[in-house]
Amino acid sequence: MVSANDKVIVEMHLSGGECHDGPEGRLSIKKVGTNFEGVPILMDRAYEGDKTRKLAKLYGHDPVVPPKKNRIDPWEYDKELYKKRNMGHYQKFCVKAKPNRQKDGLQGQA
Repeated sequence: MVSANDKVIVEMHLSGGECHDGPEGRLSIKKVGTNFEGVPILMDRAYEGDKTRKLAKLYGHDPVVPPKKNRIDPWEYDKELYKKRNMGHYQKFCVKAKPNRQKDGLQGQA
């Protein structure tokens, strides 16, 4: 999910629980494309792979993501901006969406 804040979702798609984060993140980056060119993308370490960061840069975004601890050649990133990344957006969205699952025939699905 790509969100602008806790009320605005820019792009969202659902994937199976067995899917890796990197390829799913790249789908989101492609869908957003250059619509918000120049806006940094705040990502957690699950999206720190070379392909994902390269794609974000290709679309004109600055990937703000810390390198994994075992990276041989780690990079610098804006630590203060990264602290503003709010994973609560997703949880808030899910809490709001959950009551509608039965109406949409999604009961029993996570």
